[in-house]
Amino acid sequence: MSPSRIALFSAGSNAKGQLAHGTVDDSHCFLRCKFDSDVDDPLSNGIKSLSLAFGANHTLMLLRDIRDESSLWVCGDGRKGQIGDEHRARTAPLTAFRRLDLVRPPGYEYSCVAACWETSFISLSHPNKTDILLSMGADDYGDRGVGGPRTVASLAPFSYLNFDHLMKEDDEPDSIQISDIKAGTHHVLVKLFCRCRNGSRRTL
Repeated sequence: MSPSRIALFSAGSNAKGQLAHGTVDDSHCFLRCKFDSDVDDPLSNGIKSLSLAFGANHTLMLLRDIRDESSLWVCGDGRKGQIGDEHRARTAPLTAFRRLDLVRPPGYEYSCVAACWETSFISLSHPNKTDILLSMGADDYGDRGVGGPRTVASLAPFSYLNFDHLMKEDDEPDSIQISDIKAGTHHVLVKLFCRCRNGSRRTL
């Protein structure tokens, strides 16, 4: 598939800069999204895929470029850590897309994104290992899936989750893969399947 050259435009509520227009003004017409002034627009050089996720006042964008490398970009409200712990203490919202480089185990790449009200989810995939789900931000209703509010994991800036405990001994799976993530206001669903040693796939 040849790389696409695209531009992003957004409109609507923008109280925390989630439209990436460079302001916190609501927009009644579509305007082009902006990126940090110290980086080139990553969309201008061609991309293979793009995924977007939206919370109440934050936006996640996942890109895969022509070199087949993935990158994560964020904007909007970060006070709950939903766009990375580094933005939690910001006195002003992030009003343009900025690249977020999260700590990842060696060999893992970003593969899916989703967002709840003030929570974000990013799946990390590896060709030979079990996928990991990273959750960060608010955990008001157990949104992050780490055991409930005020637990040690919930209070951490972000959490890594895997689903190895779901594997059955007779399945002989090589790994568990995350094929999709969907989120509502305060809930999230993760679609999983087993990749078995014989090359087949099966649901859990």
